[in-house]
Parts: sequence; C-alpha cells; structure tokens
Amino acid sequence: MTGVCRHEGRIYQNGDEVVSKDPCMEYCMCINSVVYCDEIVCEPKLELELNENCKKVKLETECCPKYECGILSI
Repeated sequence: MTGVCRHEGRIYQNGDEVVSKDPCMEYCMCINSVVYCDEIVCEPKLELELNENCKKVKLETECCPKYECGILSI
C-alpha cells in the first residue's frame, strides 16, 4: 500500500500526523510510507557550569534531562 506508514503498532495514511511515544520526537508525519519527525536537540550543559553536587535527572515524559544542584534546579 503506497503512502501508508506503520509506526508503533498503528497504521497511518499518507499526510496523517503520527503520534510518537518518544518525547524527543515531535510533530511526526507520514509522507509516502515514511514517518518523518522533528527531533528535539537538547542543549549540552558544560561541566564547568555544574559543580560536583549536581546530578542529571531524566524523566520518561521529557526529552531533555534536568540538573539538580543541591537546592536549585537548572
């Protein structure tokens, strides 16, 4: 079937918006049997900006990690 996309167990018609479970992929679309998405690119945090008390926290529902540094969050 030309124009049909299969993605994460669902079938989408050509031109349909595609729903992705990946929080780093937004606005996905089925175009000629291929799913195209805009990918979110996270800004890297420079190690010099963070002190040794900081830790990276990654939530399943968000693409980019956050950093917890004692009391403050970056």
